[in-house]
Amino acid sequence: LLVGRTSKELATLEEKTKVLSQAGINAECLSASSLHALEPALCVRNDGGAMFLPEDRQIDVFQAVSLIEKINRSYSPKGRYMELYNDPAMSLIRSEVTGRVEGVQTSKNILYGRKATVVASGAWTRSLLHSFLGPNSTLDIPVKPRK
Repeated sequence: LLVGRTSKELATLEEKTKVLSQAGINAECLSASSLHALEPALCVRNDGGAMFLPEDRQIDVFQAVSLIEKINRSYSPKGRYMELYNDPAMSLIRSEVTGRVEGVQTSKNILYGRKATVVASGAWTRSLLHSFLGPNSTLDIPVKPRK
């Protein structure tokens, strides 16, 4: 949902809606009243509105991270979760026998995972994993940075 607070901003969104629709992307332009019906907490002037992309999969990252941290912290007492901030992943640690990923080397720690290792680096996940796995990797993560 991209919000236009003024008629000028809404005109820009209307143009973007046309371009996206012509490219086969499901995009809708919403008037101020339609926007209010969809998101009552959003207030725009009568000449405002929004572009709605119903198939877009963006989320509020602050709420998502907060929820993930809250749930994951319940695993801390069991030794199954650790938060590391400002400690970037440097390389993957692989089994010498199977080649399976067993952990991650960060700038300050070595982290091992028995069942799984989660790399949660947002829009940088794709390039990070490609740098770890090498240029011939067939792994493709469809996450890209967006303004």
